[in-house]
Amino acid sequence: MMPPPAKGYPRTVVTCVLFPILLSSCGAPPFREAVTPTQAHMYAHFDRAGEVHDALVRGELDRAKVAGEWIASHPEPRGLTDVPEAFLFAMQGYATQVSQSNHLEEAATAAAHLARTCGDCHREQAIEPRFLVGTAPPSGDGPKAEMARHIWASERMWEGLVGPGDHAWRSGAEALKQGWLDPHDVASDPGDRERIGELIRQVYALGTQAERASDSGERAEIYGEFLNTCTECHRLTAAYIR
Repeated sequence: MMPPPAKGYPRTVVTCVLFPILLSSCGAPPFREAVTPTQAHMYAHFDRAGEVHDALVRGELDRAKVAGEWIASHPEPRGLTDVPEAFLFAMQGYATQVSQSNHLEEAATAAAHLARTCGDCHREQAIEPRFLVGTAPPSGDGPKAEMARHIWASERMWEGLVGPGDHAWRSGAEALKQGWLDPHDVASDPGDRERIGELIRQVYALGTQAERASDSGERAEIYGEFLNTCTECHRLTAAYIR
């Protein structure tokens, strides 16, 4: 596990979602009606955390860094002063690590622990964000269908960390093990096929590990490794990610 961020950051909000949320599946905007200003603030934080996640899946470090900086520096509403400082410092620290990362691997690991810290805070505060997962993992064969399943799985596992939620986490882990990509179908350079094959096998192995993991720290480590595997494979395959 990454070492905890050092204390001493300005007391600005780094909490993710500290009020119940209703999210639609497959990346569509959440349905939000008659929310309070504080809830709107928390939605904004969740959206930026989601942008960090989406950017890292796509291998877009600069976009992840901008979103991470927003989370780390956005001012805290007065209604959240009862949130334990340890969570505030930790979440701001991980968001800062994302914003200052020079490599995708560093940002991915920090982002996974940012999500985990959100979930740990929600559990400690007895807050239960709600995620609406109204669809099953995408079906079909071939690279595009497999990538769609991996995207679906990554979103569910991310929700499982942030929630935290066992069902979302395990649904995503299970989806990672469905189907097998053929390196011959996705390699841009034939010389990369062997490495791509290793990465594909690693993804499915991580799905198995994720299914068995119950501790939030262990899940964050697995998820950071999963994001890193995704970004390397996408660089080698030029895979289309929505």
